[in-house]
Amino acid sequence: MERLLTSTQVCAQLAISPTTLWRRVRSGLVPPPRKSGPGGHNRWLKSEIDEVITSLPVADAYTRRS
Repeated sequence: MERLLTSTQVCAQLAISPTTLWRRVRSGLVPPPRKSGPGGHNRWLKSEIDEVITSLPVADAYTRRS
């Protein structure tokens, strides 16, 4: 079974706040969570979050200023 991540873990992986996480879910940049357990806790598949990280733009190479 694939690992499930809590919102706290997702925020840590993406280096964002909980508010930003939910903004990105609403805008479609982060997939919506799945409900797990009888309490319906929000969980994300690790592979989906890894895909979000992989799709982030690559930073420009460091350029030395004169």
